[in-house]
Order: sequence, then C-alpha cells, then structure tokens
Amino acid sequence: MNTRSREGLLALACLLIAALVYWSADQIPVSLMAKISAGLVPKMIAVSLALVTCLHLIMTFKSVPEAEDEDSQGAMKMDVTESESEGFSVWRVLFSSMLLGLFILCLEQGWLGFWLSACLFTALGIVLLSEISVRSLVLATMISLLSVSLTVLLFTRVFTVILP
Repeated sequence: MNTRSREGLLALACLLIAALVYWSADQIPVSLMAKISAGLVPKMIAVSLALVTCLHLIMTFKSVPEAEDEDSQGAMKMDVTESESEGFSVWRVLFSSMLLGLFILCLEQGWLGFWLSACLFTALGIVLLSEISVRSLVLATMISLLSVSLTVLLFTRVFTVILP
C-alpha cells in the first residue's frame, strides 16, 4: 500500500471519528444553569479534527509524488526502508498504548495527581513520537507543562470541570 492510500485511509478514519464526536455532542442534554452548552467543547474538537484532517490530506496529496519509473534496486531499497519503518511504528504504537494504559491506571488508582500524570504522559508521548535528544526532551517538557497547565486552568476556571 503506498503512502497516499495509507494517508487517505487515516484521513477517512479521522473524519469518521470527528463526525461521531460531533453527533455524540448533540446528544448531551442542555443544562438549565449552564451559560454554554455542554456539547460546545466536543463540537469544537470535532470541527478542529476535521479541519486538520482535510489540511493534512491536501498537504499529503500535494507533497507526495507518485513514483513512476523506479529501477528494481530502488524499489527493493524502498521496500526494506518501508518494512523497517513499519516495524518501528509498530513499536511506537505498542509503547504509546502501554503509556495510555499506564496514564489511565495512574488516574484510576490515584497513584499520581492529574497534573503530574498528564505532564508525564504528554512529555513521554512527545518524546516517543520524536527522536530522543536533549532538544526534544526540553521541548517535550516545556510543551507538556504549558499545555497541561492551560488545560487545568481552562477546565477548572472557565468550564468548572472537576478534574480527578
């Protein structure tokens, strides 16, 4: 399967998830005391996911040229590289699934607070998706601290959600 096909399937899956989230957000009952509908944030996330997916799909089809005339050695070299990257991506999926399970377990069992668990999960997830270097560790730490702090601030002050 070539890159365009994989990206097309990924985009289709993301659009289906966005549609499901948007439809599910419409099913949330309206509260009499709330100033904002409870389904507003999931709808915003669904629309953002759909827009980013469409943008990603456009960029993919613009930037990935179709390989037309490849010699046999070039094709064989590409197959080896693809199989190595697929093996590496399988490990990334496995580790990220284990990281997500550990994050949920930490929240359920109360081993760590939400803020610390989310910071560790975000930083390790970023490092897992990038190459390990001092720069990526510093960026992952800064991004996780900033994003989790803003998330906690947004949900506790603006939306009044009680986080675990």
